[in-house]
Amino acid sequence: MNGSLTPQQLDAYEAEGILFPIEVFSGEEVSQFASQFEETCDHMDGNPKTEDLHQLFLDFKWAYDLATHPKVLDAVESVLGPNLLLWASSVFAKQVHDPGFISWHQDGTYWGLDSGKVTTAWIALTESSVDNGCMRVARGHMQWLYSLTAKRSL
Repeated sequence: MNGSLTPQQLDAYEAEGILFPIEVFSGEEVSQFASQFEETCDHMDGNPKTEDLHQLFLDFKWAYDLATHPKVLDAVESVLGPNLLLWASSVFAKQVHDPGFISWHQDGTYWGLDSGKVTTAWIALTESSVDNGCMRVARGHMQWLYSLTAKRSL
C-alpha cells in the first residue's frame, strides 16, 4: 500500500473534513458488491434492520473485500499512515419510501473513541442523491474527525 491522495487532496481534506468523490471501484466491481449485498439481505429475510448489518466484514468475504480493497486502503493510508485498524463497518440500507434516518453525529464520538486518528470511508453501492435521501455532512465542523468518501462513478 501507499497513500494515493495528492497533496492538494490532503489539504482540502484537512480544511473541509471530507473529500469526495474518490473513484475506487469499477462499475463491474460495484455491481458485484451490490449483488452480494442483496444476496446477504435475502438470507436475512429480505429486509434486515440496520443493527443486523454491522460488522458484516467478519462473516462475509465480499464485505471484507469491500472494506479492505487496496484503493480504499491507499486513500485511508494517505490520511492515517500505514498502521491501520478496521474498527467497524456498518451498512445503512435505505429501502424505497423508508422514513428512517441516521441522525447527525461524528463517527468517533458515536463509537465512543477518544483518538483523533479516525477516518470513515463511506462507500455508495447505489446512486446517492438528494432525491433518495443521501448522506449529508457539515463541512469544516469535524476538527478532529475526518470523513473520507470513496464513491464509484455513476
